[in-house]
Amino acid sequence: DKAFQYCVSLTSITCLATTPPTIGSNGVIDYTNNCPIYVPSAYVDVYKASTATGWSAYASRIQAIA
Repeated sequence: DKAFQYCVSLTSITCLATTPPTIGSNGVIDYTNNCPIYVPSAYVDVYKASTATGWSAYASRIQAIA
């Protein structure tokens, strides 16, 4: 919980896992300058829909790794 909360200097976050890891509900990446969250392109929709793992709260920030 709150691992990166208030890290306002982040310019992006990259998660390479094909299965979205559980990130909890206590602001793990809240207040991180609304930077993009990059995930493997084939799994963007999986991350956006992952309500059980906490990622859906950040769906608008999730993008495919270029």
